[in-house]
Amino acid sequence: NIQNLKNQLDPHKDRIVLFGAGHIGELALNSFKQLGISVNYFCDNNQQKTGFKFLGIETITLKKLKEFGNEVNIFIANNNALSVNSQLKKEGFKNVYSFQAAPLKTQHISLYR
Repeated sequence: NIQNLKNQLDPHKDRIVLFGAGHIGELALNSFKQLGISVNYFCDNNQQKTGFKFLGIETITLKKLKEFGNEVNIFIANNNALSVNSQLKKEGFKNVYSFQAAPLKTQHISLYR
């Protein structure tokens, strides 16, 4: 549940990345804010979105995301959750979560009430 996740995250060492700098990413960011969890970055496959700030948060490339190591906490927040999940798992990321209702071979966390 979300409280367990919140207790596990150390805001001083754990990076939180929302994968998807769009409408779902915005909803996810607002949900995190309501829970008192800081988001460090957005990540997006759309190169036109990277290198800019989205809602005041830097949007990075997958290449930059890989520099953080495979323990970074990534929350998939877009309509392509299945393909993004496959992409991230292929890259070796371990802490991948999804906001989607579709069943994934990853951890599912719903921040919506």
